[in-house]
Amino acid sequence: MGKGNWGLSTFRAISLWQFWEKSLIGDEQLSRLKNRDGHPLFSVSGYGETRPAVSNQVTETDFKRNRRIDIRFTIRRPDSAQYEQVKEHRSTQSLSTHTRYGR
Repeated sequence: MGKGNWGLSTFRAISLWQFWEKSLIGDEQLSRLKNRDGHPLFSVSGYGETRPAVSNQVTETDFKRNRRIDIRFTIRRPDSAQYEQVKEHRSTQSLSTHTRYGR
């Protein structure tokens, strides 16, 4: 484990990853989740004091807020055509819902 807050932050993130890997079974394991490009969907990072939630830590509550784990999923942003398809689908769904319920 690294030294200081950065090491502790990284250790927390890795510990949570390991807990989930042991707790989830088969295809539900995070290490098996891939985006459509075949890259891992889930990863962990430790930031230590480089990304504080509270920059001026005074109280114990401030320190506790900075002892957190950010969970991030790495997905691929849709291209313009895909975005338009989603937008069209949502507007169609909205019309369908309004028609069905008489709105």
